[in-house]
Amino acid sequence: MALYYNLGSLYEKYHNDANLVQEYLIVFCKEASKMLKKMKLGIEEKKHDEVRKLVLKIQPSLEFLGIDEAFDEGSSILLWADSCGKKKEVKEIYKVFKLHVKNATKELKKDFSIEKKLR
Repeated sequence: MALYYNLGSLYEKYHNDANLVQEYLIVFCKEASKMLKKMKLGIEEKKHDEVRKLVLKIQPSLEFLGIDEAFDEGSSILLWADSCGKKKEVKEIYKVFKLHVKNATKELKKDFSIEKKLR
């Protein structure tokens, strides 16, 4: 049983086609790590617009994958970016966001044997 994700809506979107779901998961796992690094850098450099774009890019995937906690933190990061907040206001939120995304991707990689396909 999945602890960090729920693929119900993703299977629904792809009409229970396991191959399409697998492909989506591979792309997500590849991109999530890159986006987290860019987001961290954007926060460090106070590039609010860049962070906003990254959150808006990853949130649909978080929603499809049922990573609800990260989706909620992403919304908080989005509010921070929109208000051009201070770096210290968002650092802890980002840490929790990153943890939820990392836990989900780690579990997805294990459950769907994605690690081999990323190489």
